[in-house]
Amino acid sequence: MSQRGSRSWAFTLLVASLVLAALVVGTESSVIELGEFRIVQPKNQKLNAEVAFANFGRPEYGGDLQGHLAIPFEDVRVLGQTCEELACKYSCESMKARNYTVQNLMGLPAIMLIERGPKDHVCAFYDKAKYAQEAGAKALLVANYDDELFTMTLPEDDDSWSYNLTIPVALMKRTDADKIIQAYDEDPLLI
Repeated sequence: MSQRGSRSWAFTLLVASLVLAALVVGTESSVIELGEFRIVQPKNQKLNAEVAFANFGRPEYGGDLQGHLAIPFEDVRVLGQTCEELACKYSCESMKARNYTVQNLMGLPAIMLIERGPKDHVCAFYDKAKYAQEAGAKALLVANYDDELFTMTLPEDDDSWSYNLTIPVALMKRTDADKIIQAYDEDPLLI
């Protein structure tokens, strides 16, 4: 089973914080709740990124969630394992069914980063969150295709709300996600 906790020696432990004090911006027809994602450890990898919260999931407003960063597709790629892109890169299918799960690491829950898309496949944001939660994530960041932030929503006829989604979900700009992925893979250290 591919569990980040069992191979923590392979990566720099990126301790992250998802700040859930939302700033509401926009017009009457378009409101975006913004927050912040931070890499706080190691000090040489510090990063702040603005994120837009989804209108589903369960953010804890006024607080922050600290955890370790988990990027499923990077984990399995580095270990030479296979996990279909639709599951481990995009979270369009169950990662757990593909033997990828995350656990607490050094007492910190997992904040998972996955990709938006793929562009040629219909994959609902809500499904991404559901599969991330099922794989053990305590928060989900979705890396956008570009540097636009918007509120991820459910289609009006979608009954996905019936699934008990308990994690906060946020969208991140592409340039910020690329920096985080680079930091994640850059410098293998013993923890």
